[in-house]
Amino acid sequence: MKNTLYFNGIDAFEKYGIILAEGAISALICPAPNKAYVSINSRLADGRKYIGGASYSRVDERTLSLQFFIRAKDRKTMFANLEGFANDILKNGEFSIKTKYTTDTYRLIYKSCTQMQDFNGTSGKFTLSCIEPDPTNRK
Repeated sequence: MKNTLYFNGIDAFEKYGIILAEGAISALICPAPNKAYVSINSRLADGRKYIGGASYSRVDERTLSLQFFIRAKDRKTMFANLEGFANDILKNGEFSIKTKYTTDTYRLIYKSCTQMQDFNGTSGKFTLSCIEPDPTNRK
């Protein structure tokens, strides 16, 4: 589990006991949507005219939902890890994610976190809702 997920360059498993849930990688690698094309819709002409066509295509921001698992050896460590993660990563609002599965670094803005699911005191699952403001900035 080590060396698979990094938040701001910090090994997420080693420091917080956090790993990506299945499906989180597909959310990360999903292509971003395009911005709306500039167009003219005149009553004087049939149809709609798109200005510039595909050559003016630009990528829009995207909203992601990333699911994670967290686990610890005991309840005290679990709460310390959650608090550390919230203070170190989420409190700032902006963070980066890097995984061993891609060469990209995803720069994200934190929006919200769901309530812990399947929580038993030493493990649980949660989902972060984030915005990737510029999907072309991944290097």
